[in-house]
Amino acid sequence: MLLFLHGWLRAGIEWSKIAGPADWAELMRSPPAFSFLRKRMAKTVSKCGRKSSSRDGSSSEHLCLGREAHENYRTTEIMTDGSASSTPNDPHAGQPIKTRGVPLDAAEGAILLIHGRGARAAGMLQLAKEIDPTGLALLAPQARRGVWYPDRFMAPIEHNQPALNSARACIERAVTKIRAADIDNSSLILAGFSQGACLTADYAMRNPAAYGGIVLLSGGLIGEPTAEFTTEGSLEGTQMMLGVSDDDPHIPVKRAETTVGVFRAMNADVRFDLYEGRGHDVFPEELSFLAERCAAVTASQR
Repeated sequence: MLLFLHGWLRAGIEWSKIAGPADWAELMRSPPAFSFLRKRMAKTVSKCGRKSSSRDGSSSEHLCLGREAHENYRTTEIMTDGSASSTPNDPHAGQPIKTRGVPLDAAEGAILLIHGRGARAAGMLQLAKEIDPTGLALLAPQARRGVWYPDRFMAPIEHNQPALNSARACIERAVTKIRAADIDNSSLILAGFSQGACLTADYAMRNPAAYGGIVLLSGGLIGEPTAEFTTEGSLEGTQMMLGVSDDDPHIPVKRAETTVGVFRAMNADVRFDLYEGRGHDVFPEELSFLAERCAAVTASQR
């Protein structure tokens, strides 16, 4: 119990907004993503030789970006959409979009980062310290009370409505801000973890284009186990990665494989990593891929 309370505190749960039994019930169904508590680090870009051990006894090298990179990504600006406010039918309306890195109007590209269940946008922005997105703007929308939709991603769609459609609209608002800064899809990287990865996959399937990259950190397409995904349009060779562990308690391997098949059919160049015994986490290989996509987007603008 103490571990869960510690995790919720670190995840930044908005305690003042927990109004009654229904909110407590939602919170109990939505423990924070412990990947950011354990904080695995990537092994790319530059190495400092320090190591940390995870619960399973494995170790990974820490990423050291140097003082200049840390200075560039220290502050976070909050942009709020004041045109709407939360309602039962649109719970994510008016939620903030947190930003980090280069201002949108001066950026060479952008990364849209979607957080997981029970987490916060600010946690996703911490990835800047691990992937060195020089020249890029980072945007991370915040879900109301940290939960994008209430049930599992493979539950019947109606069980997750209207929150699911509200989450989709929230992501679209963030993309609209990026496009308004004259950043096209080829300079936009889509990435998300867990529930956020599922939403990222959902957005990419519904909005096919040649993106700067798509990175699904332990996620899959949203829909029932028997769902058949029909798609139109092409991802035009977009470099994409999906990573998942064979013992992930939230993302079945079969759904991950189905997701890979759908995106390959949409002409994405998909790398699928199936890890052994790593649980539900963000993995160094995924962060390495994300760092490579950041470098590729920046290089394409110079």
